[in-house]
Amino acid sequence: MYSSFVKNNDNVTGVSCASHCRRKHVEAYNASLTSLIGPLRVVQWFDRIFELERELRGKVEDKEITREEFLILRRESVTPILDNIEKIVIIIKGKR
Repeated sequence: MYSSFVKNNDNVTGVSCASHCRRKHVEAYNASLTSLIGPLRVVQWFDRIFELERELRGKVEDKEITREEFLILRRESVTPILDNIEKIVIIIKGKR
């Protein structure tokens, strides 16, 4: 349903859920006959993103940081990880 909604609305941009992306890499790793380090590394990076999210959200809940600071800190800490994920996915796709 989501994909048809995005497809039928030019002013809507589709995005993927990080949990679903992570799960696909777990499936790719588990389905491989050999240990594919790429999918495993991507899973580890997603785990780190989720860990950072929990830490930062806890700080917001404890009023250690504001919501605005949360967004800044999340962007600063997660963007380099997402860049690494993008690089490895490009490499993995090239090996098909």
